Amino acid sequence: MRRSRRHGKSLLLVCVSVVAFATATPATSGPQCFFQGLGFLPGGNSSVANGVSANGKVVVGSSNAASGRNQAFRWTAASGMVGLGFLPGAVDSIANGVSANGTVVVGSSIDATGHGPAFRWTAASGMRATVIGGAGALCACAVPVARNSAAIPARMESRTVDLVI
Repeated sequence: MRRSRRHGKSLLLVCVSVVAFATATPATSGPQCFFQGLGFLPGGNSSVANGVSANGKVVVGSSNAASGRNQAFRWTAASGMVGLGFLPGAVDSIANGVSANGTVVVGSSIDATGHGPAFRWTAASGMRATVIGGAGALCACAVPVARNSAAIPARMESRTVDLVI
């Protein structure tokens, strides 16, 4: 009997210690991370985030819409997901990157043949084609912008060039 009482007290002490350890609050508490769903464009059912501003307040990517077309978007907590539109003749647009301050969005515009120019979007100017490689270029895909938004690294037919805007 004595032996099992001692064993029982030891087991109880271990259980209390584990519960106390598991529920203890750390002495310093770091930033809390959480998941924020971005939603979809009206009528859509999928979206993909491709870039985040340096302060984490602006997210860009693409979402399908009721038309079945993929459209570039810019998301903020205040405005939610906002479609950026299409260049003339394009069937899809995809935002690939955003400036550090979230004001400039760059991406790709795709026509029915699967090709098209890169674009640059700002609230003031909207979506504008960015010609890379001159006439006859098949596809240009703008990727994340530099911190100062003065250069956009772009990929064109497996070549990388810096486009100064």
